[in-house]
Amino acid sequence: MKQKLIDLILHIHQKCSEAATWIKLCPYRPLGLKVGSHANFSYGICFSKLYLKNITIGNNVSLGQRGYVLILNKQGSISIGDGTVICGDFYISSHAPVHIGKNCQFSFKVTVLGHAHPVGWGVNPVTSGYKECPPTSIGDCCFIGCCAVIMPGVCLGDYCVVGAGSVVTKSFPAGSVIAGSPAKLIRTLNGKDVSAPT
Repeated sequence: MKQKLIDLILHIHQKCSEAATWIKLCPYRPLGLKVGSHANFSYGICFSKLYLKNITIGNNVSLGQRGYVLILNKQGSISIGDGTVICGDFYISSHAPVHIGKNCQFSFKVTVLGHAHPVGWGVNPVTSGYKECPPTSIGDCCFIGCCAVIMPGVCLGDYCVVGAGSVVTKSFPAGSVIAGSPAKLIRTLNGKDVSAPT
């Protein structure tokens, strides 16, 4: 009986969260934002008002509080795959396409940068705007530790693990466990790895 009551309370909580998300997204949907079913968005999430049609969020995606999802120009796009969970204080920007795969787990304060600035002698960083950069991609079933930064143009294969506080400046193949600033390969997962790496 006690377990049935707990299950009922959890079910009601889930449905209330989905309803609250639906209400929060009402102003954005007519502008083109595409969100799948059973999404759960916490409070304080900011979407860029322009180019909302270039944002696609899959089914069962959960976004934590105080996050930013920003498209900086019409060439930018952001897609988040089904089942992905992104904890609070996240930042995802796109001047070039950004793709996040299915069933990923992002800890808190993760940044995914899909834009870059021109820098150098004689360049005013305040007025220089953005420069072209390649797409950024994170594969399926990746785990990104807290405060990690994924730089523009990085491609991570499926099942990658990124350590907390890492700055990922280059691409890594599937199953890579990486950490550091700049991030380096620590080891490669194999088919028998089923627990958190040490």
